[in-house]
Amino acid sequence: MCPDFNKNKQVIKYKSSMKSPILKMQSLYVLALVISSFVYVSTSVQAQNVSPAIMQMASGELTKRGLTEDEVRTRLLQKGIDLETVPPAEYPQYQAKVIAVLDELEKEKKAGTTTAPAATLSQPININVGSTTPTTAGSSTSSQDPQAGNQMTTPTPIAPETTPEEAAAEASQRVLQAEAAKSISGSNIYGHSMFTDKSLEVFRTTDGAQAPDTYVLGEGDEIHISIFGASQTDIQQRIAPDGSIQPAGVAKLFLKGLTLAQAREVIKKNLSVSYLFRSDQLAVTIVTARTVMVNVFGEAKITGGFSLSALNSAFNALSAAGGPTEIGSVRCIQLIRGNYRKNIDLYAFMNDPAEQFKFGLQNNDILFIPVIKKLVTIEGAVKRPMSYEMLPNETLADLIKFAGGLNMNVYPDFVQLQRFVDGEEVLMEYNLKEVRSGKVKVPLLNGDVVRIKTIGKPMDQFVEISGSVYYPGQFDLLANSTLGRLLKNAKPTYEAKTDFLLVERTRPDQTVEVLTVPFPDSKKENTDFALQPKDRIRIMDQSAYRDVATISVSGHVRQPFERTLALNDRLSVKQAIELAGGLKTSAYPVAYIFRRNLFNPVEMKYIRIDLEQAENIELQPGDSLNIYDNSTYTNVGEIKVFGAVKNPRSFTYDASMGIHDLLTNAGGFNVGAAFNKVEVFRTVLSPTEKTKLQLITLQVDSSYQLINPKGFNLQPYDQVVVRMTPEFTLGRTVELTGQVEYPGVYVLESKQTTLGDIIKKAGGLLDDADPYGTNLFRTYKNRGNVSLDLKKTMKHHSGVNNNPILFEGDVININRLENTVTILETGTRMAQYSLNPKDNSLRNVVFQGEKSASWYIKNFAGGFQRNADRRSVTVTLPNNQMKSTKQFLCFRSYPTVKSGSTITLKMNAEKVEKELEPKEKIDWESTVSKGLSTLMSTLSIILLLQRL
Repeated sequence: MCPDFNKNKQVIKYKSSMKSPILKMQSLYVLALVISSFVYVSTSVQAQNVSPAIMQMASGELTKRGLTEDEVRTRLLQKGIDLETVPPAEYPQYQAKVIAVLDELEKEKKAGTTTAPAATLSQPININVGSTTPTTAGSSTSSQDPQAGNQMTTPTPIAPETTPEEAAAEASQRVLQAEAAKSISGSNIYGHSMFTDKSLEVFRTTDGAQAPDTYVLGEGDEIHISIFGASQTDIQQRIAPDGSIQPAGVAKLFLKGLTLAQAREVIKKNLSVSYLFRSDQLAVTIVTARTVMVNVFGEAKITGGFSLSALNSAFNALSAAGGPTEIGSVRCIQLIRGNYRKNIDLYAFMNDPAEQFKFGLQNNDILFIPVIKKLVTIEGAVKRPMSYEMLPNETLADLIKFAGGLNMNVYPDFVQLQRFVDGEEVLMEYNLKEVRSGKVKVPLLNGDVVRIKTIGKPMDQFVEISGSVYYPGQFDLLANSTLGRLLKNAKPTYEAKTDFLLVERTRPDQTVEVLTVPFPDSKKENTDFALQPKDRIRIMDQSAYRDVATISVSGHVRQPFERTLALNDRLSVKQAIELAGGLKTSAYPVAYIFRRNLFNPVEMKYIRIDLEQAENIELQPGDSLNIYDNSTYTNVGEIKVFGAVKNPRSFTYDASMGIHDLLTNAGGFNVGAAFNKVEVFRTVLSPTEKTKLQLITLQVDSSYQLINPKGFNLQPYDQVVVRMTPEFTLGRTVELTGQVEYPGVYVLESKQTTLGDIIKKAGGLLDDADPYGTNLFRTYKNRGNVSLDLKKTMKHHSGVNNNPILFEGDVININRLENTVTILETGTRMAQYSLNPKDNSLRNVVFQGEKSASWYIKNFAGGFQRNADRRSVTVTLPNNQMKSTKQFLCFRSYPTVKSGSTITLKMNAEKVEKELEPKEKIDWESTVSKGLSTLMSTLSIILLLQRL
């Protein structure tokens, strides 16, 4: 049991920021005053003035009648009597009513019909669907006359709304939980994690939390009543301060202090007078629960007052406070309500979640978390090794149950307890079986550490068998103490070698001894072999000891194979061919047997056999029968035709095929093919002389019939080539665009047509044509752009040096003369003198005549930078022709600028890099000192020489 807080008379102090709660008078005090028949009671009488004799008399009266205070208080509330709100001066007026209630309850008790306060989980909340008429809070509406029987559409109940108090409570709870989780997340005490892993949350009505049947109604709770029987209506009202609701047409219903289940019965009984419905056609739910103030003190992560929905239990309130601290109790938490105290055990809740409904909250409730009195740790072979809070009367057996029980690998005869005794650590050991059975009760003390050992001894009472058995693996040594018993269970296979077997026996020093043991014979005595722990038996397979070799059939058979035969077995050639699916139709009639000497594999014999007479020839292990393809030995030759034919291809030679057949099968001639130029390249083969190549020219007519020479026949390996008519073309074209009189597509009349010829056909150049802005793009072999000087082209029209010969697909574009020059910034002072520093990459200027690039840079780009490489000045013409700077000795010649040109130069990389290098400071003192030293040395040498 937890410590008795009443005996200890611990005083709970409130924070200065919290108001001291006013404790309500308990019903027993009031009952004592009422039952005592006081005719006059002063209005200033307080509950604490009631004498112990009166209290004992009231308690004895209830005990004599077999009643409890809760039963009497609940029934009085059902009758509309709330003793807590009755002024003391009116106590005598309620004496008769109270005694009548006591008589009624006593009579029901004897008859066995007393309705006890509900303690079960709430029933599912019934919600009407399909209504179109809303009902406002605090009113009731009926869809028909209560006495009528016509069915009507059920109004939709009002959706619950979150009160400001509930929203604030939820926000506060989330913040507090987050803060508490930071410091308690590492706790190893069982139960602490319930408050950090979101297992418990603070509920609001709008969160979908359902009020259980045990929920006690109070002032501020909003009730929703749905009737969906012969009468249909929705009623939604809030419980008034006097504890009642009053639906339209019905007397006040006093619900304060009743559980939801009891209130449902009261409502059903009173509304059945005015409405027609069955007992299962009425639903009573909590739309919005009242807000209560709960105070949490002691070892909580966050202490103080919390505004919560009354739907929450004490467990949810603890979660809102972040749960206990690392030294806070989880089993002796006190719920304090006036002089009433109730213990909360989180372990009971974790084993049965229904426990939470026994700890509902009321306004000004206090939750007090004391320090853990007894904390015990359990380690080892349990399902949940942690620290646990233990109550005074709980023992080691209870601790094992809390830890989830024992693991499968537990050492069953031993449990160790580490404890501090008189300032020293001692170890105490017990038999685990006796502890679990209850034969030995081990009390626990704070700080005890319990260790339950796991099985550390490896399994050794076994034998293992492998090899040619149906059931290999490990077997129990006790049941298979001899080799015969083991073989009976493992069952050797048909292929097992049964004359001996091998036993591997491990010595204590872990060396292995191999024993050769005769196979046990059940018919002979003393043939069995005794086994020892960890013996490993291997049954050999007969195939491991056989003398075999392979025989194979390959080549021109339907299913080539390779098969193993014993050395004494034989297979005829006919049988081997039948196993291979028979010969293919093109098989060569002669085959060969490759026979290897099995005793000397280096020796090989090649045996030629006639397949038609090989029935009696036998193959022996190691032989390889090779069947060959008849086509391998046949040289049929091949004829090829290509050139100006539609389908160049190869044909297998046939003496009956003529030149007409060959050309027809090749799809005939292409357009432009020369009928008088069909060339045949013939390879003349000789077994004794050098191979020769002979050229034969044929002429055919339009139907590919041979005209000349007469009597020509094709031979194997001939290659026939059909030539094209000389200079045949279907029309080669080029495209001329830009500044000419008649731009467009022009046909090349010959293979020597030049650019000047095409420009002449196009009517010549226009006045604004740029002689340096002509671009020739050549598609032939993906050449791309070709640079040219159109001025020289037109000047040297008759030659081809500056007048390019055009190819089919060429595109010539003659640009319009653009009277500008472009200067790029790099290497110039353009950026230094620019009015717009953001646009310094290049500068376009009007062409000033054919002047040097240096002149344009000095006059339009601010001149050269100090580290500019003046030798790199380049002028690029519009036709992509580039002119560079020339230098002879110290004289530099810059290129001449044409209209539309671009001037570029670059920086001198060496000068720039040298300028960026950090300069070393000169140590003048050291330099002068070294100079003087050198001078003195020189003078000394001179003086010595003079003396000599």
